[in-house]
Amino acid sequence: MKKIAIAVVVVLLLAFLTVGLFIDSIAASAIENQGSRALGVAVHAGSVDVGILSGGFSLSGLEIDNPEGFQSPHLARVGDLHLDVSLGTLLADKIVAPRLHVSNVEIWVEGSRGRTNIQTIQENLRKHRSSDDSADGGGGKRFVIEEVVVENIVATVNLPPLAQGLKVEVPKVTLENVGGGEGGEGVTQGQLVQQIISRIAEQARREAMRNPEGTIDRIRDLINK
Repeated sequence: MKKIAIAVVVVLLLAFLTVGLFIDSIAASAIENQGSRALGVAVHAGSVDVGILSGGFSLSGLEIDNPEGFQSPHLARVGDLHLDVSLGTLLADKIVAPRLHVSNVEIWVEGSRGRTNIQTIQENLRKHRSSDDSADGGGGKRFVIEEVVVENIVATVNLPPLAQGLKVEVPKVTLENVGGGEGGEGVTQGQLVQQIISRIAEQARREAMRNPEGTIDRIRDLINK
């Protein structure tokens, strides 16, 4: 009888692990497919963990490729991301979460032929949003997040001849009531990424203005052009 009980526990444990890995794989594919469509560049999800029992969604090693025409291999790399949310909410059309925490972020700002990679990504996001709005009224999952915190950010600026390999430590970025609060309609994945990238770029600009070489105003103009 004891052996039967142990066997049942082992089978249930294996089944639980299989379901967990299956859900993690689905989540990773969704992030890569939807992210690539929205940003217009390849997105690599890295390691994904959907907490079936504990609640929460975690991701590590996210990489966003640079648009074509720019030399740096990546636009951004995210070391760690955690969304406080239940599995049931993740499966809903509108994901409501109290907090999104992102840390160990690297971002590259690069100029080429009068444009920056951030400008190109923002333009891709606008085109994607317009396409979604025309097709189905902006369908797909939407996010309502009470607080978004992004910290441990390093921006590398390559805008020759103004700046080459200029590294800027960006202070913690905090956004509140993203998506209009609990009763709001929410934002799409692309809109969420755009808000975060724009805020990081603005914070990087503020920090870079401390640079005594006087090149940063021009860098700001190129980013926000």
